Amino acid sequence: MGLADRGTLDYGRRADLAVVNAATRRVEATICAGRLAHLTGLARERFKAAWNTEGFNAIAAE
Repeated sequence: MGLADRGTLDYGRRADLAVVNAATRRVEATICAGRLAHLTGLARERFKAAWNTEGFNAIAAE
């Protein structure tokens, strides 16, 4: 599509992501503009566990 700010995860790049469960092939999370927009399934459980034990910094570090 010729969009120069897409295609890699790096500083100054757009980082809209979709997290897909490999077993079910369902989208379990979406991150848009650096914020969680959708969270369900196993992704929800992992984010919830990280949040409860370490706070937001643990989630951002993974």
